[in-house]
Amino acid sequence: MTPGFYVPVGVVTGFWVLVAILGCLCAPKSPNKEIWRISLVLTSVCCYLFWLIFFIAQWHPFYGPVVSTKTLRVMQIDWKVNFLIDSQMVKGLVNLYRLLSHSLVVNNFLNLQLSNTHTSNVNPFSRKYIWLEIFYLLVLVSSDDWMAFEMFGCIEPAFLLAPTFLKSWVCFAYRIGNLYSRAGSMMLKGLVFGTIFLMMIASTKASCVLQGVCGKSTQHVCFPGHVSTVKISDEVASYCSKFSEGKEGCCTTEQIELVKKGLKKVGFYFGKHSKCFKLMKEMFCKFHCRKDQDEVIYDIVPDSDNSAVSMTVELEEDFVEDLFDACKDIKFLSVRVANRVCLRKPCDAKEFIRSLGTSKENGGRSPMQINFKLV
Repeated sequence: MTPGFYVPVGVVTGFWVLVAILGCLCAPKSPNKEIWRISLVLTSVCCYLFWLIFFIAQWHPFYGPVVSTKTLRVMQIDWKVNFLIDSQMVKGLVNLYRLLSHSLVVNNFLNLQLSNTHTSNVNPFSRKYIWLEIFYLLVLVSSDDWMAFEMFGCIEPAFLLAPTFLKSWVCFAYRIGNLYSRAGSMMLKGLVFGTIFLMMIASTKASCVLQGVCGKSTQHVCFPGHVSTVKISDEVASYCSKFSEGKEGCCTTEQIELVKKGLKKVGFYFGKHSKCFKLMKEMFCKFHCRKDQDEVIYDIVPDSDNSAVSMTVELEEDFVEDLFDACKDIKFLSVRVANRVCLRKPCDAKEFIRSLGTSKENGGRSPMQINFKLV
């Protein structure tokens, strides 16, 4: 897993100033050259403001957003920039960024294809290439790992060159606008609109925010930022029965081993075969393994080693009531175990679940602080 690193705001500013300068130098020689230059400058300003919003959202006094980048691999691309942000306020901006990064890949491949055919004077907005562009958009929507592009053989070092990068970023709105206006028939217009809509849906795809195990002296679940799902292993599926082997999920084998170890005492006091223990195991398996993890887990506080020490987890109120009803009357040596779990009185469903998530540092027994939010 690639750890995050801090990006100073000054570096971000300098980068986007460089983007503006390079953009003016690299603008294509065409009647629309001035439009390109203006667009590049405006895009640079917008992108910097975009970074600034993330900076303000984190309330960090010296640094901008935390960023982790996946590598570009030969013949397979999994190119995403993941912001290690856990605020509901900026989730929409994250989705917008994903949409723009998707369009970047599409436009890069299209530009490379046109350059490979030695048609440097081709207008990429002409109706002749409308169907080609729509096809690329559709392939992008249907392929999360970009594997479908392998068949075109157009993955080249030029993918990373500044002119292509800048051109792709800047002309997204301009290209789509021209594509739509030049699509004369209603069928073509509808197809363009539908494809963009599908891209927007794809850009809101949920991701994992807890994955793996890290920590030096004490092991905790990792907070790697927004990362892709993994295949559920046989070991995970055997313990978390509602998650099938080979399906997509957010938990690793080591992660579930940590959960299993943490629930060992719970099984001893409440009984391994009790409904109480089964529901509790289901609850922890669900928020560790569900593939839409980032929609229900947020406000994650990482330690210096990227391990999660605090988080907020949304939980259905009906489920909490069922869990408490299944646990409240279980006794161990004539003592109600639920009363031992509750840190405050009265011991009701809300107090029971609150106490379950209270960390050792706060007087509870949980290895990390889990603030359960009932919905």
